Amino acid sequence: MKKLIGVTLVAVSLMWVTPGVAQVQGSAGLFGGLNLADLGGDDVTDTSILLGGMGGGFVSIAVHPVVSIGFTGFYSMQGAKDSATDEKVEVNNINFAPYLGVSPPVSEVSPVRPVFYLGPELGLNVSCTDTDGEDCKDQTKSASFGLLFGASLLIQNRFFTGVGYTLGLTTAAEDPDDVKHKVIHFYAGVSFPFGGVPGM
Repeated sequence: MKKLIGVTLVAVSLMWVTPGVAQVQGSAGLFGGLNLADLGGDDVTDTSILLGGMGGGFVSIAVHPVVSIGFTGFYSMQGAKDSATDEKVEVNNINFAPYLGVSPPVSEVSPVRPVFYLGPELGLNVSCTDTDGEDCKDQTKSASFGLLFGASLLIQNRFFTGVGYTLGLTTAAEDPDDVKHKVIHFYAGVSFPFGGVPGM
């Protein structure tokens, strides 16, 4: 996981320091939306969806007419509810993910372009509270790793909407319990292209 993050970041850096940097094409943008968060793992039972917000930004560099590499960072409200009692645990994360984006060719006159993306994700735990508002951060790890993937539609090369999924790969609990994040992200945003394809 760490090697994959390192390779992706090095590739992004090389795009900026190689000759011809003035011709680099890509886009940057901002987005926000709604999370459907839950927890999974061998030690998780009887949980249900917790609604939360998310929002952040991205930058993407085109390395081919249909391929891009990029980086996104976003705030993400995660956690879960107890399906029997409605008690909840809210975890506020700042997530970072380098990713590979693929945008299949479409007609030149089409106002819509699909983008698919995949990459490793690092989640930094900012805070954790329970139903009573008590701090539970000491029961959670400060960082967890996962996989981020999804798809979006770029509209008129300016606006976009999409859905993503965070699949937790490491436990988010401080004790040995197997507790992993599972989050569906629905979002919309605005892209500021300087060529290439957006990554979100």
